Amino acid sequence: MPYDRDRTLDLLVILGTALGSRARVQVLRTLLDDAGAESVSELARRVGMPLSTTGHHVAVLVTCGFVTKEPCGRDMSLFVRSDVVAMLEKVFAWAGESEGEGGDDDNGN
Repeated sequence: MPYDRDRTLDLLVILGTALGSRARVQVLRTLLDDAGAESVSELARRVGMPLSTTGHHVAVLVTCGFVTKEPCGRDMSLFVRSDVVAMLEKVFAWAGESEGEGGDDDNGN
């Protein structure tokens, strides 16, 4: 496949948007570590963020194509797309993240 500069730039912008907030990366990391979530409210409880904040970050991740929502009763289960999981493992390895280490400061950033 030939190199497409515009497509590459678009993909980098999407990646930057999805990973451009420490709180959003925390949401994404939690979904990865826990193999998804049964609802946004469950995810908010696990990450310790207000429901509205968690919902905002989930919406960005869905828009960027990193997370999918699947109906589960009255709620929507959340999952990181399998192709995104492979890419994120490489990104986290590149960033030097190892098992059990977090990059957050004392303020959760």
